[in-house]
Amino acid sequence: AESFPPQFKAADGTWYGFAARARVLLVNTKQVAEDEAPRSMFDLTDAKWKGKVGIAKPLFGTTATHAACLFAKLGPERAGQFFRDLKKNQVQILSGNKQVALSVGDGTLPLGLTDTDDAIEEVDKGMPVRIVYLDSEADELGTLFIPNTLAALRGSPNPAAAERLADYLLSPDVEAALARGPSAQIPLNPAVTVPVRVATPATIQAMQVDFEEAARRWRETAEFLTEHFVGPE
Repeated sequence: AESFPPQFKAADGTWYGFAARARVLLVNTKQVAEDEAPRSMFDLTDAKWKGKVGIAKPLFGTTATHAACLFAKLGPERAGQFFRDLKKNQVQILSGNKQVALSVGDGTLPLGLTDTDDAIEEVDKGMPVRIVYLDSEADELGTLFIPNTLAALRGSPNPAAAERLADYLLSPDVEAALARGPSAQIPLNPAVTVPVRVATPATIQAMQVDFEEAARRWRETAEFLTEHFVGPE
């Protein structure tokens, strides 16, 4: 576990992240030409995409995590303005990331923010879609990679068993198996060398985010999103 990048583990070893998914834009290639597709998440607020972008309800799951990471990375003013601009641009709110990916795959929407596990399923099904890694150039904000997380509870009755389980889940074999699976989860341990079907933090610019700061921002972010996406107009 020591070989995992610092961004994906606690400094005091209380939690580790492994087998990530990336937050990506799925594009319907029949509706959006490659040279016209957004390259930055901020492009999604452009009037040309009004009513044409789908996201999962941003109160839970990786969409909520994405929002909390943006609040931590950009600060509440800039991150909040981004979400206000998305709403003003009539972003379509769907029930989950899977529904976003399906809607882009079947042409209901031309664009959708989702995760690589749902996006790659549409690619593998042969749907007319392409995955775009937003803000992924060297001088940009970076694509967000959200790991699965693992921690042992303090005072748990079976600490030795918990440690053995953690060692197993953080092993290269487990990340390799998850990478080969249908969800194409992204290994974070540099010791894992299996082919990966999606981009990784080693191949594109990854957003550098403090996940512990994002956790501290969670309540603030949730209150903001509740007010703007489910509260009264």
